[in-house]
Amino acid sequence: MVLVIYGHAEGARVGYNPKKRGRRSYHPLLCFEAHRQEFWHGSLRPGNTVAASGAVPFLRVCLAKVPRGIARSRIRFRGDSGFFGKRVVEFLDGERAGYALVAKEYKPIKALAQGCHFAKLRSGWEVGEFRYQPGRWQMPHRFVVVRRPIPTDPVEAKQLTLFTDKKYAYHVLVTNLRTHPWRVWRFYAQRARIEQHIRELLYDYPLAKIPTAEWLPNVAFFQLLLFAFDLVHYFRRLCLPPAYRTTTLKTVRRELLVIPGRLVKSKNRYRLKLPHGYHFESAFRHALANISKLQPVEIP
Repeated sequence: MVLVIYGHAEGARVGYNPKKRGRRSYHPLLCFEAHRQEFWHGSLRPGNTVAASGAVPFLRVCLAKVPRGIARSRIRFRGDSGFFGKRVVEFLDGERAGYALVAKEYKPIKALAQGCHFAKLRSGWEVGEFRYQPGRWQMPHRFVVVRRPIPTDPVEAKQLTLFTDKKYAYHVLVTNLRTHPWRVWRFYAQRARIEQHIRELLYDYPLAKIPTAEWLPNVAFFQLLLFAFDLVHYFRRLCLPPAYRTTTLKTVRRELLVIPGRLVKSKNRYRLKLPHGYHFESAFRHALANISKLQPVEIP
C-alpha cells in the first residue's frame, strides 16, 4: 500500500508509486489477524523505503503480540511480494512459523515456474511445484505454482496481476507448508480479505488524507486510525446483528450512526426519538441492547 502525499510532509519520499508516479508518499506495513480479521500491527515508513526494509523487526513485533500459549509452529503468515527475500524467509524458518509468500518475478523463478510439471484440476486451474535456492539463500525452498488459462475477455485479462505467457497466467509462492499445492494456494488466496480492509482504511476512515506536515503527528494519526478500525470491527462483532459482520464503516455510518433524531425530555428522563418509519430501527435497538450488556475488563 502507498499513501500519496500532497504537500511537503516530513518523511515523505519519492519511491514506488504505481498510480501517482513521481509523487512523494509514505509506505506503511500492515498486519491483520486472519481468524477475527482484527488489525494486529502497523508501521508507517517513508515512501522510498525498500519493500522488505524493516520487515523482520515488523514480524518480530507481530510475533511478540501472540499469546504465549500458542506455539510458533501453529502460526501462519500470508504476505505479498514485498516480504519475499532471504532475511524474511530465514527469520520465519528460524521461528518455525509457517508462511506462504508471493515470489518476486525474477527470471530464474519465472523459468522454473513455466517449466515445472503441472497437475490439472477440475476447475480448469493447474498446480505444480519446484525447489529452488535463490542467490545467497542458505538452502533450497519449496515454490508452489498455480496457473490458469488467460481469460478471453480482454477486460478481465487486463486485470490479472500475475505474470503471463501466451496461454497462462501464473502465480508463484514460496512456502514451508507441507500441504498439497492447491491447499497452499487456497490458504494464501484468503489474503484478498485484507485488500478489502485496506480499501476501507483508505476511503472510509480516511487513511489516505495525511493531516499534517510533521512526521510524529502523522505517525500518531496513522496509529489512531488503526485503533479506530479495531473499535468499529468489534462494535460490529459484539453489538450489531450478524448481517453487519462484513459491512464497511460507510454502511454502518449511513444506516446506524448518521441519522436524524430528537433528544426529548419526558418525566425527567431524556429519550431519543428515532425517525418515523426508520428502516434500520431493529438493528439500532439490537445494538443498544448489546452495548448495555458490555462490561469493562480490568487489565492486570
